[in-house]
Amino acid sequence: MKTKKFLVILSFIFFMHLSGFADYVGKTYVSSPEFSQFKRTFSVQNQLLLQFFDQQVHRGNLVPFLVQQDSKNSMEHIRYLQTHRGLPVFGGEIVYHLKSEVVESITGEYYRLDNVETEPELTREEAASAYRAYLSGPELIEKSQDTRLIIFPSKDGTFHLSWQITLAKEDHFSMTGVIDALTGEVLFQSSNIHFDEPAIGLGVNYHGLNVKLATTLYSDDYYYLYDEKRVRPFNHYTYDYRNNYIPGDTDNLWDFDGAIVSAHALVGQVYDFYYRFFGREGINDKNLDTVVYVHNDKYEDNAFWNGENINFCVQGKKNEENAACLDIVAHEYSHGVTDYCSDLVYSFESGALNESFSDIMGTTAEFYWYPEGIGLYLADWYIGEDARPYYNTSGCRNLANPNANSQMGDSSYPDPCHLSQKYIVPINLDNGGVHLNSTIYGHAFYLLANGGRNSVSHVLVNGIGIDKAARIFYTAFVYYLTKNSDFMDAANALLEVAYSLHSGGSQEYQQTIKAMEAIGWIVN
Repeated sequence: MKTKKFLVILSFIFFMHLSGFADYVGKTYVSSPEFSQFKRTFSVQNQLLLQFFDQQVHRGNLVPFLVQQDSKNSMEHIRYLQTHRGLPVFGGEIVYHLKSEVVESITGEYYRLDNVETEPELTREEAASAYRAYLSGPELIEKSQDTRLIIFPSKDGTFHLSWQITLAKEDHFSMTGVIDALTGEVLFQSSNIHFDEPAIGLGVNYHGLNVKLATTLYSDDYYYLYDEKRVRPFNHYTYDYRNNYIPGDTDNLWDFDGAIVSAHALVGQVYDFYYRFFGREGINDKNLDTVVYVHNDKYEDNAFWNGENINFCVQGKKNEENAACLDIVAHEYSHGVTDYCSDLVYSFESGALNESFSDIMGTTAEFYWYPEGIGLYLADWYIGEDARPYYNTSGCRNLANPNANSQMGDSSYPDPCHLSQKYIVPINLDNGGVHLNSTIYGHAFYLLANGGRNSVSHVLVNGIGIDKAARIFYTAFVYYLTKNSDFMDAANALLEVAYSLHSGGSQEYQQTIKAMEAIGWIVN
């Protein structure tokens, strides 16, 4: 049966979430299959919606906080934070997408609020103590610069005056909680740990290959593994976590720690990839200082972005040196990129999208720098295959065929490639499935880039090439999604971007439709 498509480029639509969720703002392209719990309807005229939001900006209920220049597509994206009586609304965010100074579309979520309490019963100190007790961590330190009063929308349709508090321990534990400012109840929490004079030095990396390094000759006649805007236009520091120092060398020939050499070289390559491919200047698009720690012994066989720096952990039972793996380095770097654009909450579907984006960018960086093939330093669709002393795909997420791997370690529970296979798990298991469910959109990217047939829906997608697919996904995730975006929001954003960049009659747009249908969406 032929499916009708709703394609009015300047039309704006509200979509009602169930049970008092935020109104979703944007065009609708997809509707839910029968196994989904969501339904969104109710359209309004585009000019009325634009006028409504302009009024909210004038009244101070929408406050601009980020302007993103998308020079590749000649667009500007202005992000507005929703406030209520001066307090930020968690997840309330509207994005204006402008071309030639004309609003082309609006996306985001806006909450309808009325008579919400704004005077707390609990002090900040009391809320922090309550959260420490909840985490059973009396030694945890409050990051006071991140503490603030907010309005938190619950899934039952109620709104709560709350304290948003981040508690941390050194650099390996960081949780943000939302604590009801009237009762002390912990309403929500998410992890901030995301598991994963100029001189040019020559180093031997983890796998024994020679690589060039951006280093600095200091006044003590030692070369150090840092570059303060001499080779690249950002400050780049690489530390040995075990001693908390930047390694030095007398002759600028780095042949004594392959993991540190690999990490320093690859972070530079990832910066170059983002700049050359997307025109992005560093993690925050403003050449943010980038600090990298290698040999972090708090975890084994892992890597993570903790909201401030990139960490590569010591090798453990799996013998993985993730600092040596380009797609993992790019993956962790991309968590930082997400923090400075959509800021996707690291739990449930938004967290899975966060992980998907990092996998997608890691894979794209690999194809940018390496020739396609099977083996070390060759581009493929696995994540982390170069982390061991030899090429090994065992246990790696597989964007081409997610079902072939199981992050649960049990083939009865394969990684999902379709919405019907999504795992419904509690927050204390993988933050609600952020890694487990990341492969659904990672596989959609593979289908759009490479082409193929989804093993569940059997929908065939003709690939448009990784360059075009990556630009569609990057634009959607960086400029269109907001912190509470879910899987449906991502599908709508991808289709809107494909339409905007390539037009409704293009193969790029038609195959983006196919990729969404392949993973289970019904395109209207």
